[in-house]
Amino acid sequence: RVLFRSVPTNKVEQPWLVSFKEVQIANVQPELRLYGEIVAGREVDLRALVPGEVVMVADTFVDGGSVIKGDMIIEIDDFEYQANFDELLAKINEARARLQEIKSRKTAFDLTLKRDREMVSLLRRDVKRMQALSGKGTISDKRLDTARMELTKQQKIAEMRQSDIIAEITHVNQQEAVIKRLSVGLRRANRDLQRVQLPAPFDGILADIQVQVGKRLGTNDSVAKLIEIGRASGGGRV
Repeated sequence: RVLFRSVPTNKVEQPWLVSFKEVQIANVQPELRLYGEIVAGREVDLRALVPGEVVMVADTFVDGGSVIKGDMIIEIDDFEYQANFDELLAKINEARARLQEIKSRKTAFDLTLKRDREMVSLLRRDVKRMQALSGKGTISDKRLDTARMELTKQQKIAEMRQSDIIAEITHVNQQEAVIKRLSVGLRRANRDLQRVQLPAPFDGILADIQVQVGKRLGTNDSVAKLIEIGRASGGGRV
């Protein structure tokens, strides 16, 4: 078998024409065309906190209207909520007056019981003295029996007074519980009264308006959407 080997030929160098530019240090920012969408950084659904008829809306309560944190957006009729608050407040004042009356009666019973016990102590000493005199024949048995009956009677009065005091202590505890229960209701009524006004939770733009003056709202009914100003972010594909 015969092998052939190619013999390299001398290549002529090929000149190339190029352009050049002097290098300079600079910031280069490319321009890109991208596609996407702008979404809100924070968006909330504003809803009624208490049921009732809408009696007032803010001038800016329109689609695209801007509000500042704390601005009143809508107001619901507060008649029933104010009446409920006033009624509970009156009941609390009445219950406190009743409590003071019970405490005063208990104080009177305490003083009376103190006098009753002093009387029991005096009668007991009289009975002991008469017993000593009866043994000497100085006083009659009838007088001694009378003294003993008076002592027994006074002891029963003191016992009844002690029972009255225990009952009044129970009444005090019951009345304090009534006041506590009414106070809880009053705090709830006050919270509902404050909630008839719906304030803006943050600065934003209103959208998707759902109510106007005269509409009756139920608890948690939608009022509008609030989009926070200055927190929009991009979304979608590049």
